[in-house]
Amino acid sequence: MSKPPSETSDDIEELTLFNLPFAQEVKRCGTPPNTELPDEYKDKVRNTPIARTENGAKGGFQSKDAKSRNTRYAREMKKWCVGPMPVEDFLDEFLPTAPEHKGPMPDWANAFDDVPVNPPKEPEIYPKLAINDNKRCPTLTFVDTSNRAESPGLGSLKPDICAYDKYGMEILKKEVEEKPKRKGKESRFPAHFGFAELFIEVKKTEKADLFEDPKSNGEPSKHNFIVVPTGRDNRAKALEDLGQIVSYATEACARQHRTSYFSVSIAGSLARLIRWDRAGAIVTGSFDYKKNPKLLCEFLWRYGCANAAHRGYDTSVTMASEEEETFFRETISAHVAFQLDVAGGKLKKAVGQHYQKGRVAKVDVFGKDEHGVPVNEQYLISRPVVSPLSMAGRSTRGYWAAKVGSEHKIAFLKDTWRIDVERMEREGAILQRLHLNGVKNVPGLYCHGDVPVDVVKAREEMSCELELPQCTRTNEFVDAPWACNYGRKMKVTKHTHYRLVLKTVGYSLKDFKGTREMFETTHDAYEALIDAYIKCHMLHRDVSVNNVILVRDPVTGRRRGILIDWELSTLADDNGQARDYHRSGTWAFMSTEALHINPRFRHKIQDDMESMLYVVLYCCVRWLPHNKVENLGHKMYKFFDQYDSEDGNIIVGGGDKDGQKLARRFTQLFNFEDIATRFWINLAFDYLAPMGSDYLKYKDKWTPKSFNELWVAILRYTLPESDRTEHVVSDKHEGSSSKHNATQPSSTRFSEEYEEPVKEQVRSSKRSLSDAFEDAVEENAGGSKRHRLTPVAEYDPGTRGGGSSEPFSISEWVSELHASIKHDSEKNHSSKSTNS
Repeated sequence: MSKPPSETSDDIEELTLFNLPFAQEVKRCGTPPNTELPDEYKDKVRNTPIARTENGAKGGFQSKDAKSRNTRYAREMKKWCVGPMPVEDFLDEFLPTAPEHKGPMPDWANAFDDVPVNPPKEPEIYPKLAINDNKRCPTLTFVDTSNRAESPGLGSLKPDICAYDKYGMEILKKEVEEKPKRKGKESRFPAHFGFAELFIEVKKTEKADLFEDPKSNGEPSKHNFIVVPTGRDNRAKALEDLGQIVSYATEACARQHRTSYFSVSIAGSLARLIRWDRAGAIVTGSFDYKKNPKLLCEFLWRYGCANAAHRGYDTSVTMASEEEETFFRETISAHVAFQLDVAGGKLKKAVGQHYQKGRVAKVDVFGKDEHGVPVNEQYLISRPVVSPLSMAGRSTRGYWAAKVGSEHKIAFLKDTWRIDVERMEREGAILQRLHLNGVKNVPGLYCHGDVPVDVVKAREEMSCELELPQCTRTNEFVDAPWACNYGRKMKVTKHTHYRLVLKTVGYSLKDFKGTREMFETTHDAYEALIDAYIKCHMLHRDVSVNNVILVRDPVTGRRRGILIDWELSTLADDNGQARDYHRSGTWAFMSTEALHINPRFRHKIQDDMESMLYVVLYCCVRWLPHNKVENLGHKMYKFFDQYDSEDGNIIVGGGDKDGQKLARRFTQLFNFEDIATRFWINLAFDYLAPMGSDYLKYKDKWTPKSFNELWVAILRYTLPESDRTEHVVSDKHEGSSSKHNATQPSSTRFSEEYEEPVKEQVRSSKRSLSDAFEDAVEENAGGSKRHRLTPVAEYDPGTRGGGSSEPFSISEWVSELHASIKHDSEKNHSSKSTNS
């Protein structure tokens, strides 16, 4: 969202920019200030900021992760890649013919005759495409970006050719001029996905084509469209190359506000066109662009003549004025200062999590307010707190926002592509129902609604109810006669662009200051969880460390825990189970029942309770003082993120969580400094999965009421308030608490202890992997059966200070807690005396 430079330069001829004959075109790209730009340029928002991670880095596209990321992206693409679509159909569906005032398309005959066949090096192909020389794509300049990324870390991706409009070229030209030349090296334009209109990836031979069309007499429904070469090395290289183009499209859509994105894939003399959206990608059949150049020329001409919306830009996002940017910065600063009680340099640094100078945008929100009244409001946004790191899916961005025209009204704007199926309710409607029924500790609602296609018309009518919303289109072609289905029914889900504006704006649970605040705020979130179940029969289904936020109460000054992200929640039936057979959530915190294979798994309140326990455990292990376990990051990675997969399809997970249930193998590693914390965790797991002689004592304790009483008990003690500790964990685990699709976690293997017994049983029989896995776990535990969850009991959240249950009263549990603390203290004292 960079603003254009105030000055332009005509000394482009002094720079050797690239081997391509683009300099003449670049010379005419000096761009005047924003107010003088033509409408088709000045309204587009480019180079939107990326969210910062825990360690302060920006984005999730670091070069050190490229290989594993590309492999994962390639496996994901197999699930949502639709093709081969006939090229003529592709053009007619997605790009309108050029308007008459643009004139005729340049002559396409012999357009690419000079492109070499199978040259020694791929870069020899780039200049011979000569797209700029012949004005084949009006308003765009195509640049060789194969040798220079935007910067180390974020933006480390380098497609072969990127196309930029005049605005983008002026920004990049200035960057080239300011970057000092290395001796003997040419200055080159970078691959900057904040400005790249589209990209072209080139392979020098046809054998490197990433896709394979079915034979003319073949059956597309049984054909494998994505190439799977023989040989381990060849297969790995093919996956990496495929994942590479997915990563390009993913970063482009994360760095721009897009509804879709286009690219071109060239392999030798074959070319394919690709359209990306949040449901997946549509790929055309291959065509020989040397023998039949009209198809590629037609695509370039139509794209160059198309307006911003047809190119895939979200036109509901526009640049903010300087006055609006100042208003936004002041609003955000005031709220940060209140929430964190900071000033000076600390305040400036904290504001930087939500604001980047010169990159403030204005977003339209159409829909209804908390009372159901139609609204059209505008909000200012800048740096998100979360950015999408996958191409297909909900692709959520979350922003601290300021309402235009208000007196510094702060809000949280959630921009997402909701799953658009009949049974999925909009999150705003869910929040309205929760508030109507008095559910505590859930976020307040300002407004919500789908984003319309025709934004101008929606603004005029002050409503989008009668307007078509921005929707994905890949899903429309899954059943097309030409679509290859890999011998199975493809499931490409429709997504609709949706915005939700909340009154509640705070910080992640990961920012808690000490033991007391962690237990208080997670208990607040737990109350919301159980309150929603009792009063509305709602199951959250996505409890995670990222879905609990801390908000300071202006009256008490205490930060309260709020349970957010209710979009995956569902109604429970009379038996307390979800009404659909579907597992969802954040992999690291999902219950063991949800992680195991069971096609008829139905979520229960106990699954949400177990997820909440894992949230507390994660916070304790990651940020509370303990004995500093060796290789902490690796152990956390195995416990929270492990899974076993085959060709990208999740089979089973939660091996170490089963080990924790059976023998407390994870928690026994940790000696928490706070004794009450240590006891609480042990007792919570006794409730969840009682063992040995304690089985009869605790077998009926995994109920909402008993778990609440355990929380109440520890909060009666004097807990440390400022004992947060930053333990060193590996980079590999930094993102473990980030949100993943429930069918694609971030890690690689489940517990090695159970891996071989499981595989052996599957090899030697027809039994399911889940049955074999469970038997291996039980055999390892000496044949004891894993505890099954009991039906939900009646529960009244009550207050933090009281409540009782039969046959065990709260006083008994407080006494037991106190006795355990006293016993541990005496044991520690005795040990110290002996050592002396």
